[in-house]
Amino acid sequence: MWRNSRSCRLAKAIACKVSSHSWSTPDAYPRIYKLGGFITPYAGDSTGFVEKWRKHLQWADPRYYFGFGYGADMNGLGAQGDPRGAGVANPVTYPFKGIEGATITPTARLLAGADAYQAMIEPRPHRAALSPADAARELQAEVRVGRLDADAVEAVLAASGQPTQRRRANVGGLTSRELDVLRLAARGLSNRDIAHLLTITPKTVGNHIEHIYTKIDETNRAGAALFAMRNGLVTSDKLGAERP
Repeated sequence: MWRNSRSCRLAKAIACKVSSHSWSTPDAYPRIYKLGGFITPYAGDSTGFVEKWRKHLQWADPRYYFGFGYGADMNGLGAQGDPRGAGVANPVTYPFKGIEGATITPTARLLAGADAYQAMIEPRPHRAALSPADAARELQAEVRVGRLDADAVEAVLAASGQPTQRRRANVGGLTSRELDVLRLAARGLSNRDIAHLLTITPKTVGNHIEHIYTKIDETNRAGAALFAMRNGLVTSDKLGAERP
């Protein structure tokens, strides 16, 4: 347990960062900051955290970097604060959304599939090891609910000698040629550039793009590019990558 005087003496002696936790009192905070200390108050609700941050920002010494920690220490696993209520201007809404699969690199998607397969065929305290065939079925079920990438799982199963299921090629009802056009358009190529690469006319490219918009219910290239990314037709690092 850190006492106020001990915290200040320690900071002064070795110029370290001091976390006050809940044992310090407001009169000690300015002294800790003056010595270059770092303060992490006890956990609380988000509104109270913002109020504390504003007070501490006034106490902070401009000679040092200012940081303000949020979260509980492990002192008895103290209670955590609730999120903002529904009656505020900016309520917390659920479910929270993480990054979409298309923003994850192909290598990371492949590793996720391989890791899941390996874990399934190994015994665990709560279950026996799955057979390769059962593990393959579990992986394909994960693909259907969107937790694993289809191409990555196909590659993992092929490498393990398991039968694979060919992925449906007509994403969004698009033809193979429309998929080719969409991939190139999402990478930022002009109609003329796409026409040159696919050995068709710019007018034909324009017609394909209009058909693509209709089928995927988008009205511009930005929306079409996002559609391509969400469906794994192009990764986020390639969006607009070849735009002049």
